[in-house]
Amino acid sequence: DSVTIYGLSANDSYTITDEALNSDSYTAVIAGTFTNNTDSDLSYVQVSYNLYDADGAVIGNAYANANNIKAGGTWKYEAYCSVSPDDIVSFERGDVTAW
Repeated sequence: DSVTIYGLSANDSYTITDEALNSDSYTAVIAGTFTNNTDSDLSYVQVSYNLYDADGAVIGNAYANANNIKAGGTWKYEAYCSVSPDDIVSFERGDVTAW
């Protein structure tokens, strides 16, 4: 994870749980839960993912963002994938941006 929120490391300032790739014939989303572990409200949070094909090549990205995550609050997000669900073999969390 590559974010620092209010001078705390990622392990202290937030957690992300329940990450899963969900898809149907037309769309794919990565669902997860972000928890703000700080004592301060966050004005903005964005979570990004890299999407990989069977050869391990990056074939696209998925993004989710939200505003006004309260101190101690949780956000159940869905990051929409930019490529066909049939092409996605795996995903990896990229940047988490927050302020």
